Amino acid sequence: MAVTDFVAELIELGHEDVRITQPGCVVWTWTVETGPLLGSTLEIGVCVGEDYPDTPPRGPFVRPHLMTIGNAGEHPHGGVHTGTSNGWPDDTFQYWSRPFNGWPKSTQNARAYLAFLRTLFDTLPEDLGVPEAA
Repeated sequence: MAVTDFVAELIELGHEDVRITQPGCVVWTWTVETGPLLGSTLEIGVCVGEDYPDTPPRGPFVRPHLMTIGNAGEHPHGGVHTGTSNGWPDDTFQYWSRPFNGWPKSTQNARAYLAFLRTLFDTLPEDLGVPEAA
């Protein structure tokens, strides 16, 4: 089971709160380790295909919303969509279309995916902040 393998890898890396939210999709709490949101706590979700680890998890799905939805272009401003338009159960998460093109040359595991996340968050706009809870 690909998703259970990914969950086990996340738990081994200290993400004890990881949970399966729907078949193939998981979410965990992540404290941002780099970039303008350093120290912020977010929820990260991914969908893990049956062919994991041959292909990377799809995502990330991020809560709370950090970026404007619907802009064209590349990271960091473009390719941000609603969660439900990309297979997530609700729109409290936004989907960042960020293909992990380096996956084939990586260790193809959760540690590699977390390194990919760190790269994404390190390259966010310097003036970005986490919205306050309502």
